[in-house]
Parts: sequence; C-alpha cells; structure tokens
Amino acid sequence: MTKFSTQGWGHFSRNLPQVVVARKDVLQQLEEVPEPHRSVWEKRLKSKLDHPHFSVRLEIFLHHFFNERGWQISIEPDLPGTRNSPDFLVSKGEHRMMVEAKTVLGAESERQQDSRLMQLADHLGGKLNRTVLIHPIIDLPSSLPNRRIVAKVEDRASEVELLQEFYIEGEHQGRPYLLEVTVILEDKTSPTSDVGITIGQAVDVKIGHPVREAIQQKAKKDYGEVDAPFVIAIWPKLPWHFSFGDNDDLVALCGDKEWQEQNYSEWREVVKPSGVFNIKRKDGTYRYSHVSAVLFCHPDNIEPLRVYHNPFARCSIRVDVFKGISQCSIDLATGKAQWLLQ
Repeated sequence: MTKFSTQGWGHFSRNLPQVVVARKDVLQQLEEVPEPHRSVWEKRLKSKLDHPHFSVRLEIFLHHFFNERGWQISIEPDLPGTRNSPDFLVSKGEHRMMVEAKTVLGAESERQQDSRLMQLADHLGGKLNRTVLIHPIIDLPSSLPNRRIVAKVEDRASEVELLQEFYIEGEHQGRPYLLEVTVILEDKTSPTSDVGITIGQAVDVKIGHPVREAIQQKAKKDYGEVDAPFVIAIWPKLPWHFSFGDNDDLVALCGDKEWQEQNYSEWREVVKPSGVFNIKRKDGTYRYSHVSAVLFCHPDNIEPLRVYHNPFARCSIRVDVFKGISQCSIDLATGKAQWLLQ
C-alpha cells in the first residue's frame, strides 16, 4: 500500500475506475524515486493544473521504465561547462544517455495559466530579450510582489545559452510557491520553413506542429561538451478529438506532407524537409543531429513507448539498448519508416 494520501489532489482525487488504476500505478512508481526529488514530484502531482501534473507523470513513468530495466539513474545532474541539467542521465554498462521529458498539452490546458503569470512572462521576455515561459507548480500567492519573481529570474537567466530551465521557489507569508521557468534565446538562424502551413493538410499541421515545436524547444538546450546520446521523450497528451498515430509522429519528425503536380494531371505526395530530423542549416548540416532519438510515450496505453532513431544523429543509439520496445528507423534511400521489435 502506498503511504501517499490523495485527498484533494485534483486529477487523482476521483474514484473513476481508470483514475483508480492510474493512481495506484503512479504512486507505486513514485515510491521508487529517491529524496529530495520524491517530495518535489509529489507536490507537482498535487497540482490542479494540467502542466505540472502531467509533466511529472511522464517523469515518474520514465524513471520507473529505466529503473525496472536496471539502469542507474541520476535526476537533474550537474554537468561540466553548462548551467543546464537534463531531466535524467542514465547509464548501464557501456551505455549512457541524457534524457529530456516533455508533455504536449492542448490549448485549453495552456489557457489554465494565471493571467498574472502571462503578464509577468511578457514583461520579463521584453526585459531580457528572450521568450520566457512560466508554469506554476504550486499556486502563486496573490500577495507575492512581481518584483521578487522578476529579480530571481533575472539572476538565474544565462546570457549565452539558447535555452535554460530552472525552478523558482520560496515562501511568502507562510505559503510556499514553486514555479518552473523556461528562458529561450531565439535562434535567429532558424529557417522560417520550420513551422508552416500546408494547404489541404490542416489536420497533420494542427497535430504535428505542437509536438515538433516541443521537441525543438528541448533540442535547443545546451549541455556543453557532454559526449553521450541525447534522447527526448514526448507525451503527446492532446485533446480527445485529435487522433495521434504513427503518421502524425512522422509528420513531426520527418516533415509535412504535400501534393506536387508532375506531368500535367499526375500528382505525387512528397514530404517537405521540415521535420525535426531533416531540418537543415544554410551550410547543409542537420540542425538537430545532436538528438539521437525521440521516444513517444503513452503511459496510459498497453504499448507505452515507441522509439524513433534519428538517421542523421551524430551519436546514435544501438537498437538493443531499447530491447523489447517498438523502434523505428528511416531508410535514407527510400524515405520509408522501417519498424522492428528488437
């Protein structure tokens, strides 16, 4: 039996059958997490907001996944030469990987953010000449002065890295608060075709691009000179009326689809080089070749993980590292997805 009480936990307090099952699994997996991270993650689970709740659900799932398979796990480790920390650094034998986790939610969940935080983020963004994203992990006290948060963010924000993530926590008038802050320096060399609209492919665009943008955001994180494969784990927890399958995964990773006319009335379907894996710089190199693979995670499904290997990765991952998991590689000659179960 778990020692955690879920009374008043928002997402986890209902007694619907599916909630009961998810609650039991997640809380058992949370017990595997060492302190002090377990207490912090428990606070995020208690949030009534979608972002902190579902993002820590993904991190708990990934911790359990690697722990169950005998990996040594370091949570948010300090790395030489950078102020950023990956969510996980995992190792087993000769294998070592950095893993970043990102949950992609729908627009309604994003609108849950407090308007005060939005205004504060806009103010900071203009002041720092950066994009600033602020997510409350524990509700922000209404009497907490904005200047206190501004000062803490300005103090932590780096001047050189493309992306930096950190937590701002404290106590005000006896009430604790905890904020997750992401500071993004816009990459001016990114081509405008990274995000576009393809006529006639509205569904693919609407589904594929939020995931693509989420992967790109994590891919901009600077880890200095660490020589290890870099894996991004995505939970595309989109609204129920969106389907999300293999094709949509490939739209995010390999590019948007469009029809091109060939020889008058003949048309063929082509894939634009606008996916995370095949976006190029002006010099012809691949922009995100440091991303070794992307894991699409669906913790509530029978098959919770699918691994997509980046064919242009500088540091690739052997398929036996994810033994027993469905894995996809892209045939560079044909552009077709090849699935295997190692």
